[in-house]
Amino acid sequence: MPTTNANASSTTAGSSTSSSNGRVLIVCDVQPDVIRKISPPERNRRVDLIKIAVQAARTTRTTSTCTTIIHTLMQFDEPGYRQIDPRHPRLGVLRRLADAGNTSVNWFTSDELPLGPIVVTPENKTGEQEEIVVKRSTFLPHASDGELMEVLSRHCCIPSGADGATTSPSTGSTYSVTLVGYQPTAQALCHILGDVLAAPSIQILKECILWEDERDSGQPQHQLMQQQQQQPRTQVWLDHGLLFNEQVVSLVDFLAETDTLHEQIDCLWEDGAKYVCDTGRGGHLCLFLPYLIRDYGYVEWMTQPWYEENSLTGGNKQYRCPLGRRIVDLCDEPKFSRSLRFFLAGRQYLDEKDLLYELVPEFMPPTFDSIGSAKAYAEAIMTGDDEGEPSQRDEPSNKFLWFVKAVNQNGGRAVRVTTSLPTSLASDEQLQLHVPRPLLYDGRFKCHVKTYQHIFRSASDSNWHVHMHDLFYLSTASRPWSADDLSDEAQITTMRTHRLYPDSAFRKRWNLTELLHAKMRILMERAVLWRKLHDALQVDLLPASDGDGKAPATSTAAVPQFEVNSADWMLDQDGRVYLIECNGIPVLYDPTSPKKQALVTKGLRLYDKLYRQDPAAVVVNDSDLIREALALALTGKVPSTSLWKHVATIPALVTTAAPS
Repeated sequence: MPTTNANASSTTAGSSTSSSNGRVLIVCDVQPDVIRKISPPERNRRVDLIKIAVQAARTTRTTSTCTTIIHTLMQFDEPGYRQIDPRHPRLGVLRRLADAGNTSVNWFTSDELPLGPIVVTPENKTGEQEEIVVKRSTFLPHASDGELMEVLSRHCCIPSGADGATTSPSTGSTYSVTLVGYQPTAQALCHILGDVLAAPSIQILKECILWEDERDSGQPQHQLMQQQQQQPRTQVWLDHGLLFNEQVVSLVDFLAETDTLHEQIDCLWEDGAKYVCDTGRGGHLCLFLPYLIRDYGYVEWMTQPWYEENSLTGGNKQYRCPLGRRIVDLCDEPKFSRSLRFFLAGRQYLDEKDLLYELVPEFMPPTFDSIGSAKAYAEAIMTGDDEGEPSQRDEPSNKFLWFVKAVNQNGGRAVRVTTSLPTSLASDEQLQLHVPRPLLYDGRFKCHVKTYQHIFRSASDSNWHVHMHDLFYLSTASRPWSADDLSDEAQITTMRTHRLYPDSAFRKRWNLTELLHAKMRILMERAVLWRKLHDALQVDLLPASDGDGKAPATSTAAVPQFEVNSADWMLDQDGRVYLIECNGIPVLYDPTSPKKQALVTKGLRLYDKLYRQDPAAVVVNDSDLIREALALALTGKVPSTSLWKHVATIPALVTTAAPS
């Protein structure tokens, strides 16, 4: 006998009556001396996920769906580890050290659980819920442990019949056992539950299984994570080692099962973990994420459904949030991001064309939100009543080109080109007059200049900081331009085709560096001073009241926020520069990312094809832009060789409430 089980014990909070619904959560050896063997980033994440499962099970006690929680742990309470045979292959070293007089060894002598206090709430109305701690002095649980078997038999099997035998599961039975925690213990309990007790329903929460690393803990975190993804021992067990029809389910499914998916779950979270959560909102976090993990020590947090938006045109959109509706360190959904917002508050004034026109109408081609106003403008030009735009007056009226654009879509999407005013506009559409006498690249092709901006609201100095990337691009059409050719190939310029470095002849001829820097300063100053871009206050990030009549905690501290956006500029033949639009989430291509980028657009697929053909000669490679933009937001610093150049610092207008 390697060990004995004489000192196994249990502690119960609540009634000792058997639970009537048979829903049980077994937490397998989630104790400090077990979980410390796991590398910190993954350990913290897994333990926090287990805490969510436990808290969800505890929360269900106030409803009709009650859950009994059973904690298993290994504990030795006899001096000198007398319960352990010194020959035991896993635990014998503890006995041998104690026999040698080493008094500093105290492993597995505490009953501490890192999952918060065991509490039965006053709302408990059935008197049948329990939270039980079952201790043992063996490395793994086994069927000879009378204390353990009594607890499992009472809670994990359908009640016995008159003859004392457990009844077979019935159709629609709600009896289920869910396991989380240390994988070897969970595996042993699966065997006991399935083989000995014939438990009717066993499920394993795949994200909540722990197993110590076999690899060098001194390796960088991203290398350890990559190795774990390549050869996950836990996944091998889940795929091939389940013998008794155990079901592998996600933690999201468990929250739905316990009716806690739409509640914010608060726990005593593990110290030291920095979490980032990509909910798929559509910004650039998916590009920053690999670098946050590799270079800054962040750990990725899971997501869950948040809410669904019904569309009048058909097709509902599902929004997601961090698992447990937890506020994490970094998240692309601003309400769940504690330390940095990836979307600017008031960003629509830079992204949506009609609102942008309100800020800088003198920079943009004439832009209209109604057919009537566009028609009046065109008639004024044709009759000579218009006082401005002499180049536009010189254009024959029958050569007017109108762009019908969706106000909140960019990149050439949702654009129609026409020579006559449409009969109607959709609620999200506007009209923009074509730039008169456009400057043509090589004298033939329509083109525009694209610039990238880094806009950052700092919390440390109460300023907005604007940088522009010093590599401009020229985007050209694929077909020679003509006012009579309304095709996308002639009129739409979306793909970046040429690099414009500061010393390029095109850029120097038209003085683009100074001109575009000055225009961007004016745009950003108006956006801030007119309170279009505004502070995101900490009060926006705190959970609302739970119906207790108390208001949520408030704070006037501004949360840092930043975005990388782009601007499209078009020149006419006289060198006048027009701002066509700003793109709040411009397409960026990162071919050297630690995680391969999803090629979800036609442009990305073309950029990738060109990069694979000749990486050195390719026009588009945004790797440095992306990495340095992230560094600028997180540290305020970039390498001396960086092309991000400071353009403006604008004092923030500090407010106690976000503008309406």
